[in-house]
Amino acid sequence: MNTPNRKRSGRAAYIAVFAGLIAVDQAIKYLVASHMKLGESIAVIGDFLHIRYLVNYGISFSLFEGHPSLVIAIQTAIFVVLGITFIVLYRGMAAAVQILVGFAITLAGGVGNLIDRYVHGYVIDYISVLSFPVWNFADMCIIGGCVLIALCLILDSIESTRRSNDS
Repeated sequence: MNTPNRKRSGRAAYIAVFAGLIAVDQAIKYLVASHMKLGESIAVIGDFLHIRYLVNYGISFSLFEGHPSLVIAIQTAIFVVLGITFIVLYRGMAAAVQILVGFAITLAGGVGNLIDRYVHGYVIDYISVLSFPVWNFADMCIIGGCVLIALCLILDSIESTRRSNDS
C-alpha cells in the first residue's frame, strides 16, 4: 500500500541517491583537477589501474568531439527523456523499486557529466584501466544504472514467462 508517508520517504531516498552520487562525482573531479596536471597519470595497481587526468570534449569514446553544441544537445535530450520516464514511472509506481533506483543512478551520472560540460565545456575523466578509454565515476553510474535496469527487466520477463507457463 502506498501511503503518503511511504511515498514521501521513497521520494527522499531517490533524491538522496541522485544528489549523493552527483556530489561524489563532482568531488572526485574537483580533487583530480586541482591536484593533478592535465595528462598526468598515477599508477594505482601496476599497469592495470591508473588515475589519469584527461578531458573529453565529445560523448563516449570522444564521439562528436569538436561539436560542443551538438554534444550538449544530445546529452541533454537523452537525460530529459530519462527524467520524464523516471517521473512517469514513479508517479504511477508502475516499476519495481530497483528499476527506479537504476534510473536515479543513471540520471545522476548523466547530470554529473552535464555539469562538467556546462561549467568547463568538457568532461573530466580520470579512471584508466589497461588500454580502455579513460572514464569517470559519472560514467560508472550511467553504465551501472543501465545494467541494473536491464537486469530487472530481464528477471521480470523470466518471471512473467514462468508464471504464464504455470497457468
